[in-house]
Amino acid sequence: MDAGNRGLKCLSIGQLRKLGYDWIAILMCQSQGNTADLFQKEDTKMKYVPTTMALLTVIIVAFAFMSPMEARDEQYTALQINNFVVDGNLDEWGTEDPVIIPDQLKDAGAQLPDPDDFTGEIMVGWNSQDAERVYLVYIVTDDEIQDINAAGGNWWDDDSAEIIFDFENNGNREKFVVGATGELSALSNAGNTEFVINSNEATNLYIYEIAITRPQGFKVAPDVVIGLSPIYNDCENGVREHQLGWIGGNANNSANMGDIIFSAKMRKPTAVEPAGKVATMWGALKS
Repeated sequence: MDAGNRGLKCLSIGQLRKLGYDWIAILMCQSQGNTADLFQKEDTKMKYVPTTMALLTVIIVAFAFMSPMEARDEQYTALQINNFVVDGNLDEWGTEDPVIIPDQLKDAGAQLPDPDDFTGEIMVGWNSQDAERVYLVYIVTDDEIQDINAAGGNWWDDDSAEIIFDFENNGNREKFVVGATGELSALSNAGNTEFVINSNEATNLYIYEIAITRPQGFKVAPDVVIGLSPIYNDCENGVREHQLGWIGGNANNSANMGDIIFSAKMRKPTAVEPAGKVATMWGALKS
């Protein structure tokens, strides 16, 4: 770029400085390679340099916190689901992988529960015609259901599906909770959490089918990546005995989430029973 053009650009930058935006002017000149020209102006003072550098540092730090997180260690591909209905009938989900197994301890439990105490599988899905919602299914066997707290109380001491999202994939967590007897807690309410829980007490089988709408607004699309920590709280004897998730470690640490990658691929529906479990349910709880 010739000196004439640099002079013209610094003239407009000079107008910015006259309005009091000196640090912006210096940054603009630096980006254009015009710092020397700017400092040759009689009314430019070196006193602006420390202020500029301080503000530049603040901007860099702010962008670092706003930047998307790096890819997490665990990843799950969420397929699209046709004809999705929150009814506890899992025919539209089929038996096709992927499945999340909550077999890692989070914030409660000295050791994993015995299989006759708790087992679980979790699936995540979506549909482009219903892009404001994320679908989840918990398929749980639990030998004892505890519900001793009112909605909004100490829900973590009741059996519950706890779902923590990082919708922007930047470390900000948003938590939704569906209790085993149908109580909604954390951010969940009747407006953003549609669910049904089907149970068969003879086999200790519970199916949570859930659709979450983010209160702040969100749309799923192919190749969108979000953070997710789907958790089950296994509670007995008045306390939470186990908190189980996909990835171990503190539940309120965004680093202990996995990545959900939304795919354009469709799940293949089937009437085959999920994971060989009983398909007929009783005692449905619907939002």
